[in-house]
Order: sequence, then C-alpha cells, then structure tokens
Amino acid sequence: MDEIAVAGRRFGLTADTHDELVDWPSILGRLTAAWGEIDGVLHCGDLSSAAALDGLAAVAPTFATRSDGDPPEAPPTLVDGPRVLSLGGVRVGLTFNLADEAMSPAGAAALFGGPVAACVYGGTHEARLEEIGGVLFVNPGSPSLAKMRTAAVLTIQDGRPSVEIVEIG
Repeated sequence: MDEIAVAGRRFGLTADTHDELVDWPSILGRLTAAWGEIDGVLHCGDLSSAAALDGLAAVAPTFATRSDGDPPEAPPTLVDGPRVLSLGGVRVGLTFNLADEAMSPAGAAALFGGPVAACVYGGTHEARLEEIGGVLFVNPGSPSLAKMRTAAVLTIQDGRPSVEIVEIG
C-alpha cells in the first residue's frame, strides 16, 4: 500500500458530505470556520461530486477515499480506500467504512498494511472517537446529513495524534 507523506500538524477531518444534496457552499464555510487554520483535509467518502473536493482543496491539500457512489478515482486526491498517510511523521489510515473486526490495533494494521496511530473512517453520519490499544479510531460524522452535524480536527504533537470532534452550526 502506497503511503503519502504530508507536512503539517493540524488536519480537518470530514465524511459523508453529500454535496449535491445540500447547500454545499454554506456547509463548506461552516467546516472551514470550525476547523480554523489547517494544513490538510482528510475526507472519508460519500461526497457526491468532484465539486466538494475542489472546494476543500481551496482550503488545504485534500486527500479522500471513495464510497461506491462517489466520482471515479482522481489520484492523489481521491482514491479507492483504504489509504495510508504519514501526517507530520505519524502513520494515519483513511477509509470510507470500517468493519467491526478492524476496530482493534491488529485489525487496523491488517487493513492498512501495518500499524497506524490513528484510523479515520466515515459512512455512519455519526461522530465517534475511541482509543483502543493505543490507536485512535475517529469518525468525524457528517457536516450535512446528520441530526448533529460534526467534523473533527486531528492534531499531531510530539509524534502523537489527538482528535477533537467539532460541531458544525
């Protein structure tokens, strides 16, 4: 599995944006306000069009995985998952949907071809943050089609990831 190195320490996380079903420019504005200054964006799939990626890429370099209904692959921005990114030297896995058996350090390592410090996934429209065996598992939720609209910020400090779930107004 190819691994992309991305410089920086603060990354915006999103999933399940469904940009063609919502007022995407408004949602994008809320996302960028909630994230603040970021060095990159990770999108876990369920975008409706390349326009979502274009909008996010105008904010910061964007890396995404596809769901079945997403536009075709457009590497390096949009690829079939799973994928691995080295964010500020920390190995982070990114995928659209995470099976229950992958919610463990060994399961994540099998999915991403080696150990990861964090696993970022989407597909449920509900935010979730859990540390299991030293690995952070984070679903940023959905900023558009959810009862509670959310995203997340991943920060790398001293070689360790931390995540904050943020509400999108």
